[in-house]
Amino acid sequence: MKYNRPDFANIMAVKLPRSALKYEYLLDGMFSFTALHLAHQHMADPHTMDEYVAAAISFRDRGMQRAAPAIQEFQQLNYEPEASEVFAMFWFAALTGMTSMALTVLTRREPENFATPEIVTGRAFIHMQVELAQLWRGTRTIMVIASTMNTNPDVYMRGDAPEPQSNDLDPETDAALSQLESLIRYPASTPNSGVVEGDHTPLYCQSVALIRRGYESHAENGSVDDALAWGPILGNDFAFLLKEGVPRALLSALCYGTLLDKISAVRWWVGDAGRMLIHECSVELAGCPEEWHPLIRWARTRVGLPEASPASSGPSDPPSVG
Repeated sequence: MKYNRPDFANIMAVKLPRSALKYEYLLDGMFSFTALHLAHQHMADPHTMDEYVAAAISFRDRGMQRAAPAIQEFQQLNYEPEASEVFAMFWFAALTGMTSMALTVLTRREPENFATPEIVTGRAFIHMQVELAQLWRGTRTIMVIASTMNTNPDVYMRGDAPEPQSNDLDPETDAALSQLESLIRYPASTPNSGVVEGDHTPLYCQSVALIRRGYESHAENGSVDDALAWGPILGNDFAFLLKEGVPRALLSALCYGTLLDKISAVRWWVGDAGRMLIHECSVELAGCPEEWHPLIRWARTRVGLPEASPASSGPSDPPSVG
């Protein structure tokens, strides 16, 4: 998990395990994510992989049950948690979100169907983003608590990541994000969407700004923190729009998929989530305005998907890679 972050070495190897021995829900979170790492390493052996996936789900569910009382305490206005509890709760929330993404990548199932043999219905990765926004949203509350305590500098907070020092994106990406910002300033409808949009333009503009920031920080210092923070920062309002299939939310998520795909090289549990998100969003955007087509084709080409016109996109699976 630490990758090229030397400051994480002591946290991952020492502080996290010690904390998990005190807070058992964190131990379950670590076991769950570790089981999925083993599942990933045994993908060539479906039987062994399924056993590790089942173990991961079992540990995750037990951890959620154990964490429930602590979560309720955190939500009490007058509750003042210990620094060690803030550390444990933050990392449990982080691990739970990572586990959710890894499960979707490994099983291709909707988040609500992880424990069943049901195959995806074409929205697994859209629903994954909705769930991550809800799961990781809680970490923001915990970070706010941690920032006011000034007693636990080892709690990882997104604000600690170095700010990008430049906005030098490659010209193609810069042009695409500028086009996205221009397009989402105006509501649009598609034949397969009966959703009536409200005025969420500021939220969509924030989405573009966060995608740009994710690209910039990754280019500047290799950080993936801003990329992964996209959904939680946008929050439940954006997640609801995405879940309902609102076109501008889908278009924004599609472009975010290119950033998610970019960081997959250093996060095994991200896998091809970005690529699959782009595919699902482009299928749902069939019949979108003509001026949206170049941007959708750009995103698909960026991750190796065919340059099919959005108007002719169907529900078929994208071609496999690797």
